[in-house]
Amino acid sequence: MSWQDKIKNNIRITTGDGKVYEPLSLVDSNTKSFEFNISEFHFPGVAGTKVDRRLHKGTRYPLDFFFQGDDNIDQSNAFELSAKDLRPWTVLHPIFGQFVCHPISIEFDNSGINTTNIKVEVVETIIEDGPRTSFEAKDTAITSVKTATDSVNNYTASISPQVTDVTLMQGNIDNLYNEASSKIPDEPTANKYFNLYNTATTKINNALNEFNTGVIFITDFIVYPAQFAIGVKARLQILKDQALQLSAILDNLNSPNEKKIFESQKAAVVCSAIESTLTPIEGDYLSAVDVLFVISEIIDLYNDFIYELNQLQTPDGTQEDSYLPDPDLMYNLSYSIDYAVSNLLQIALSAQQERIIYLDTDSNPIILTHRFYGLDQQDQNVQRFIDTNQITMRELIQIPKGRKIVYYV
Repeated sequence: MSWQDKIKNNIRITTGDGKVYEPLSLVDSNTKSFEFNISEFHFPGVAGTKVDRRLHKGTRYPLDFFFQGDDNIDQSNAFELSAKDLRPWTVLHPIFGQFVCHPISIEFDNSGINTTNIKVEVVETIIEDGPRTSFEAKDTAITSVKTATDSVNNYTASISPQVTDVTLMQGNIDNLYNEASSKIPDEPTANKYFNLYNTATTKINNALNEFNTGVIFITDFIVYPAQFAIGVKARLQILKDQALQLSAILDNLNSPNEKKIFESQKAAVVCSAIESTLTPIEGDYLSAVDVLFVISEIIDLYNDFIYELNQLQTPDGTQEDSYLPDPDLMYNLSYSIDYAVSNLLQIALSAQQERIIYLDTDSNPIILTHRFYGLDQQDQNVQRFIDTNQITMRELIQIPKGRKIVYYV
């Protein structure tokens, strides 16, 4: 069958409750993407990276389709009800054929004349259960990130700093503190962070004489933002900003010591980011979209770090000014990111799915909260609705027709 014939067919969706829907699909929405499970290996004396590529992860499909006709709202409401069933969908796509998937986010738009446009991001799933493992992902992730942090300390202790190295370390610590200190939510945390900063500064000032005994205090200061009593996304933003501060001096790093200091300090920032994902506060992981965002953030931070180390390393380790990343630190950091992502994926599987609609009439937060969550005596659901949708003071009285509304099921 030619592609011209294929695009004439409608998409066919069998939801988890067994109901079949055949809405009209948009021709220009035929895209898909997937990533591979890969491992990167670096060898002393060998330039470049050995990449071990395994099987690909589940394919992502952005589906864009619509119901039309006098009963389009009834059809979209029925589809919305079917989408709440947690069993996987079977999709027969005019271009990509048949696949089994789970929806991650669904958006409903009733603003068109006589049509309801629906946009869904789905991720392909395997039918069989995956390999059974004998470990709890979160516990293993906590252990692995501690091991990675210990590796930072061991690696830093191997450095014999010079006067210029002390200046570099202190400048980095100052930048990290200035970046995070103004974003601390409470005075006790601010005081502890300030004390850790002072202790790290003292140890750096004594680095020429007693550096080995002070490295743990420097690392403790760098990883402490993971314990800030704010949401995971806010902590990750602080750590991303700190990572950028360290990266700003990348082009000025010349000696092996300078490169080692950068490696150890930025590895500590990455460790802090990984630890942050393991200590969420209430409301951090409300939906699968939230969890997938966090996964993307820590993977990007880790990948940027690996890329920078590849830029810094020399072709081999035989020269006096040679620099190669520490294999133990890289190994432990890689495992900690893997286990953290495994833990987050487990959370995502049980997290709520995001739904998006556009109001077809004026409404208010009370009515919409009752519609999507139900009301409670403490008004927690109302507050959740207000926070999720960033309702303004004016919208507390009336939310206008056409307003985008997000809720979770």
